[in-house]
Amino acid sequence: MATYKNASILTQKDVPEFDRVYPPGAHAPTSGIYRCKSCGYEVVSTAGNKLPPENSDDLLHVAQALSMVPVSARPPSVVKVGSASVPHSVAWQLVVAPNHL
Repeated sequence: MATYKNASILTQKDVPEFDRVYPPGAHAPTSGIYRCKSCGYEVVSTAGNKLPPENSDDLLHVAQALSMVPVSARPPSVVKVGSASVPHSVAWQLVVAPNHL
């Protein structure tokens, strides 16, 4: 998870943008830090730019992370993204965003 030093400059908000999950290669709807739903790997993306695609070097972490987790403890293999199912290991979720949400 993202870390910080000064909590007084952060604000917690319960907004739907933090609940949405995006497939690899999707355009980031807002600038921020996106977290891999499987292993917690984080990337920074700006609004309108693509999130890492499934075959990106950034996603090599998935195979490494999952290889260290017993099969019984792994998350489900797919998650729903809108009406589509996406491999859980490469689904991105916004975890930190600018204060203008």
